[in-house]
Amino acid sequence: MQYIITAYDGTDDKAIDRRLMAREDHLKSVEKRVKEGQHL
Repeated sequence: MQYIITAYDGTDDKAIDRRLMAREDHLKSVEKRVKEGQHL
């Protein structure tokens, strides 16, 4: 099964800080799923 998830960042003053804090772990998890053939 394939699906797409669309997520939006917050619009408050701290939104970019939260996004940047999560970015590295997020990209690592995407890389892992790509290697496992689970990511489009």
